[in-house]
Amino acid sequence: MSHSAPKYAPNTGVAAAIKKALGKDMVSIEEAHGEIAVTVKRDALVSAMTALRDACEYQQLMEIAGVDWPDRDPRFEVV
Repeated sequence: MSHSAPKYAPNTGVAAAIKKALGKDMVSIEEAHGEIAVTVKRDALVSAMTALRDACEYQQLMEIAGVDWPDRDPRFEVV
């Protein structure tokens, strides 16, 4: 009997594909604990999401949230 936990593919080559797809719109990319975090320019959010869908075949956005940093400029951030 197989285990009920979902299987996932390794991240080998994923960061490179994301960098290529996002180009100059990407600010940074970090991989930790089996997850990849990408930071993009604020004004490129829609084009970055479109590129991830079209070039990297991502099908679903899992998490997105807003953060309020009252003592920082810019105050708001999408994470």
